[in-house]
Amino acid sequence: MSSSIRLGRMFGIPIFVHYTWFIIFVLVTLTLARGFFPNFHFLA
Repeated sequence: MSSSIRLGRMFGIPIFVHYTWFIIFVLVTLTLARGFFPNFHFLA
């Protein structure tokens, strides 16, 4: 798993995350911030 980042161990099992999940996280966050959440911002 050379293209993965090790997060740690749980019950003796190593936990890895592929680096592309960070890219997906950023894209989903930006999409929600620019498209979905502004619709719920109401000024009182």
